[in-house]
Amino acid sequence: MDRVRVEKATEQGGGSEAISRRSAIDEPTLWAGMSTVPAGASTGWHHHGSNTTVFFMLSGSLIVEHGDEPVEAATAEAGDFVVVPAGVVHREIVSNDGNVEAVVMRFGDGLGPLVVDVDR
Repeated sequence: MDRVRVEKATEQGGGSEAISRRSAIDEPTLWAGMSTVPAGASTGWHHHGSNTTVFFMLSGSLIVEHGDEPVEAATAEAGDFVVVPAGVVHREIVSNDGNVEAVVMRFGDGLGPLVVDVDR
């Protein structure tokens, strides 16, 4: 990226069935955007390949499970940062109290997919 730019919310795209994603930056070594996950939703086990993921919680409460037996859990709430190192298998579980909205950034070497599903 060799210039300053503003990605307008009305021009952001992306998304999936349960998670609404608005992609603001999609460069080879950096992805950034907004994610909204509905109350009670959970992701499958996955990792982000060679990319580290950082998200800043704007609203809601989220449990991030990770690790092998025993599985560890960390809870994040509005105002918290969450850092998931490259290659760490994890899943997110949203409380039933309300949606989660977060600013998400993934950065790495630009190789491979951003999301790699894992059977567990």
